Amino acid sequence: MSSIWDPAFRLVLASGSSTRRRLLAAAGLPFETRAPNVDERAIESILAPSADVALTLARAKALAVSAETPDSLVLGADQVLALGGSIIHKSHTRVLGSVGVYQWEGFGMHLFEKVAGDHTTILGLPMLKLLAALRELGALKL
Repeated sequence: MSSIWDPAFRLVLASGSSTRRRLLAAAGLPFETRAPNVDERAIESILAPSADVALTLARAKALAVSAETPDSLVLGADQVLALGGSIIHKSHTRVLGSVGVYQWEGFGMHLFEKVAGDHTTILGLPMLKLLAALRELGALKL
């Protein structure tokens, strides 16, 4: 791991997502995790329906954690499940683990006939784009 990563960079994931942690670890990236103190529902409530909610939330998470770790490269990420113009959130009445309760990376895969897009992007962290950006910044030596 240390041979591909420039130790001058400190990567911090601004997310509590276990899936995102697994994706970063599988790519051999050294990182820390900090859960951002962000009120996602409050941010969503002030956005126009056509606004890019996931990008806005990811940015808010990254900025919140950046304030706590100013010398770090902070990665914010989010994804949104929407149906008919309405955003679907995790259930507040049961501990179901994911929005929509289907978990694409597990048994929920059986619910789909076809999926368009990159697998890691669907899981919530576009790894190919992330790795390219890290190489461009000089954090990755590959």
